[in-house]
Amino acid sequence: MGPESTTAAAIPPWIVRTEKIQRVFRSHDVATVALADATLAVKPGEMIAIMGPSGSGKSTLMAILGCLDRPTSGSYWLAGREVTELSDDELSSVRNRMVGFVFQSFILLQRSSALENVELPQVYAGISPKARRERAKTLLGSVGLGHRLGHRPNELSGGELQRVAIARALANDPKLLLADEPTGNLDRKSGIEIMDIFRRLNLERGMTEVVVTHNAEVAARCDRVIVIQDGRTRSEAEAVDA
Repeated sequence: MGPESTTAAAIPPWIVRTEKIQRVFRSHDVATVALADATLAVKPGEMIAIMGPSGSGKSTLMAILGCLDRPTSGSYWLAGREVTELSDDELSSVRNRMVGFVFQSFILLQRSSALENVELPQVYAGISPKARRERAKTLLGSVGLGHRLGHRPNELSGGELQRVAIARALANDPKLLLADEPTGNLDRKSGIEIMDIFRRLNLERGMTEVVVTHNAEVAARCDRVIVIQDGRTRSEAEAVDA
């Protein structure tokens, strides 16, 4: 019996669970298998790393976990809900309410201030201007940017840009934080500082985090490492806290 059988009174022992996820991309008569069998489970409050060589399926898996893409086959439960068959509008709602994203390239609005960038997800969530501005200020302060509220991206360092991106990802109080190579564009010192923020969020807020990385030092900061190769989650290894 699948995870959807969990009773309403019970708290699922996982927030993310996939079973035999496959993702096949088709172009004309050519089929490319990006994921062949991705099966994993993440408990609430866990901070896990996903590692694997380029082309192994890490980013495809991340897109599915973030409800940005759909699997070709297999099942995906997020916070106890089967999301595989949801409509596009339903997926968009789940994404906005439950998932925060942090990307390697930051993806900030270049003409908007740090404060305005963090406010943006709350605009789509229908939060009032006053409430979203106060929350954005609080979040930027929590990542050490309370003094940079009015600065635009071209006035910020790489580490500061990623801090803005983290604050933005937290804007709607998500259940799951997904980070795709969050230190990939940073020097080592800035990367360590960013991972310190992720770990603090995990410990102080109980934030569930999934971090895709090539960096063994980053992976070592996580609770567990899930290895993916040739589209398959082939092993899970305990990581050593740094």
